[in-house]
Amino acid sequence: MKTKWQWRLVSIATALISSAFIAVIVVAVARTNQLSSQTETENSMLIFSLLGVAPSTQPSSSPSTAPSISSVPSLSISPSFSPSISSPPSQQPSKSTSPKSSSPPSLSIAPSEVPSRATSTHPPYSLTPSQQYSLATSTSILFSQQPSATPSVSSLVTSVSSAPSQLPSAVPTITAQSPTYKPIKPSQPPSDTPSVSLLDTSISSTPSSTPSSTSSSTPSHQPSEVPSLAAQFPTYKPISYVYQTSGTSRCSRDNENNWQGPTPTLDNTVLQFFAFGDSPYDGDANTCIGTDGLPQNPCTRYDCTKINTLQKFNTCTYKGPQYLCLKNKIIPYMNDKLTNGEAAFALHIGDIIKGQKPNKRCSAASFESRKTLFSQCPNFLIVPGDNEWNDCVGYDINSNSDEMRELWRDTFANELSPFHQFSNDFPSGVGGDRPNIIRQESNPENLFFTYNGVGVFGLNQPAGENYIENRSPFDINAQWIEDNLDEKTCNLKSIVLFGHTNPSSEVNAKLLNYYNACSTIPTLVINGNDHPSTYCMKKADNRLTLTVEAFQSGPLLVSIVHDTDGYHFFHVQDKDFVDSNDSCPDLSQMTD
Repeated sequence: MKTKWQWRLVSIATALISSAFIAVIVVAVARTNQLSSQTETENSMLIFSLLGVAPSTQPSSSPSTAPSISSVPSLSISPSFSPSISSPPSQQPSKSTSPKSSSPPSLSIAPSEVPSRATSTHPPYSLTPSQQYSLATSTSILFSQQPSATPSVSSLVTSVSSAPSQLPSAVPTITAQSPTYKPIKPSQPPSDTPSVSLLDTSISSTPSSTPSSTSSSTPSHQPSEVPSLAAQFPTYKPISYVYQTSGTSRCSRDNENNWQGPTPTLDNTVLQFFAFGDSPYDGDANTCIGTDGLPQNPCTRYDCTKINTLQKFNTCTYKGPQYLCLKNKIIPYMNDKLTNGEAAFALHIGDIIKGQKPNKRCSAASFESRKTLFSQCPNFLIVPGDNEWNDCVGYDINSNSDEMRELWRDTFANELSPFHQFSNDFPSGVGGDRPNIIRQESNPENLFFTYNGVGVFGLNQPAGENYIENRSPFDINAQWIEDNLDEKTCNLKSIVLFGHTNPSSEVNAKLLNYYNACSTIPTLVINGNDHPSTYCMKKADNRLTLTVEAFQSGPLLVSIVHDTDGYHFFHVQDKDFVDSNDSCPDLSQMTD
């Protein structure tokens, strides 16, 4: 049995052995913590370098339990080292949301740019809460396996790219080397397309709208605001090659919408020309040529307004408001367009003086005054109306000729007339050059020419009974159509017929024969006589009928256009929308 002192010695020895063992453990743990803290600090330095966060001289705001890093080794990184990430970071998620990783962006480090160890002393770092969160996330991933040496470049890449969407807002933006943009779909075309003349190159377009950015917790390679590409890739409304009823133009006779063809452009226009008629009348204008051969206004030689007492061979010229409107406004406007290549010619559908039966206004003086007026316009064509043809004093319905008809032909159709042939070339935009006008030998007022597949007929078809349609052994107009429509070659793509009234049934029969032999091609009939305050455009199958306005109304610009298959359509532009039959429009002040 042991004594009391022996037990005391055993207790003291046991206590010493235990204290020594505990001391050894404490020393070992302290050494391990020192090595771990040093390695962790070095790798934290690398993280700060990659993130571009500079050390702060302010005391650290980190909790007191965090390890002290007041003196840590420095990491030396080559100045040329610049990590490149393929897309900017999206918004930082809330701390309550677990970070989600995306595919690693590209990070390029040359072998010579691998950070090397160096010893240096840095002041404490000052981190915002968001930076602390980002650093803690990155470090926890870096040291999950406690590397014993300098971490590899591949591990650094993984650590930096593991949560790109959570980089703090204070971190400088890293510019993408190859940004990618979401394609913008073309916008829907507008509902209406403005009319475009032959030389009008302005085409309105609607830019595509930029897609709005949508917030998401999932990292995205899409920039928050996509630059609009509308300026680089404008969208235009494709031309619809069909006839539609116009919502802005109505026929004054029945108040129904006019039919309208496709809009002319620089690429689809075949031919453009002006059409007007029933002007000037000026039956109440007392102007004439005096006995001295000079104009008189007012006329003292006669009273030109009293038609019933006026002698047959008078010198009244009837230069009133309508005449002056044509001279000072309408013809200069057409001349400007003809000169600029926006039209090829102008046509008049007849009635150049006021009518009355028998009409004593038919005279060499009145015809000469209209010749002087119309000759101001190049490439001018005209056919007779009843006021200056079958209404004239001395008209013989049983004959194809009389004094007044021959006077009309000499003034407006025969070889010595300025209107016998075109004087100027057509616009280069539709092919240039000028077609040869063929005139019927017995009736030179009837004309025909072709241009770009369009056959144009001018026909003598006045209102009322006349020799051509009612007394001749055959319909002279119908014979003229048959003589010039070649059913063997079928070389026409469209036909235009202009006259004072609609074609006769015999003319329509000749057209039908051509359709049956070749094909049913588009046909435009232009007439007048009805004096609508706004023009009328009617459609029946392949035929469209255009009735022009009268008196002081502005001319209509008629365009023939083709689609991609070469099929022809007719388009009408009325610059003077209002009823201006009784007021002269200032067309130069109106927009096209």
